[in-house]
Amino acid sequence: MKLWLTMLITLSLTGCATAPKTDVSPFVALKPRSILVLPPLNDSPEVEAPLVYLSTISKPFGELGYYVLPVALTEQFLRENGAEEPYDMHQISHAKLRDIFGADLALYVRIQNYGQRFLVLNSVTEFRAEARLVHLASGKEIWSGTAFNSESSNATRSGNILEMFLGAALTQIADTHSGRIRGVVSVANYNMLSSRQYGIPPGPYYPVEEETSTETAEVNNSN
Repeated sequence: MKLWLTMLITLSLTGCATAPKTDVSPFVALKPRSILVLPPLNDSPEVEAPLVYLSTISKPFGELGYYVLPVALTEQFLRENGAEEPYDMHQISHAKLRDIFGADLALYVRIQNYGQRFLVLNSVTEFRAEARLVHLASGKEIWSGTAFNSESSNATRSGNILEMFLGAALTQIADTHSGRIRGVVSVANYNMLSSRQYGIPPGPYYPVEEETSTETAEVNNSN
């Protein structure tokens, strides 16, 4: 009986436990302003994954108040100077990246899953990647996170199994050639960076007009 009670208490405590929030102290101390995004490593079979990812990552950083160095120019410069593959780019020392680009932080990403999965009567568009921010001057990692998002395309339920099967196949083909996957990646990046618990704090260029306007209005009303 005591053993069962102990197990139940342990399970209850485990279920209530939550992952720790992002430690914002490095951001407060270092005050980073600019971010260098390195082309991601790609573990998925889709060769387009890095290009789609790079096209979606600058906007959420910008909305949070950070300056992102142009990702296309960054990749082009590194390729022209001997680092032809993302793996080679990730091996460049932090000090050298700092000297070349002058950025405060560098984003390192590994794409783990990207694309559509066919599940008999529907298809799932899915994206997952691991990311980390490194302070280039010190070489210290100050944040890490996981970007994940998925969308299911349910086949029309006509009652005919063959029609449902073909509908799912056609939906998968259409999704492959549409902007669905880009939307899935965009949402994954936004959720990862903007999460109040696991994301990053606002940067120095974060707009404060609304907050300032509200405070001004409150002062005027009180007068």
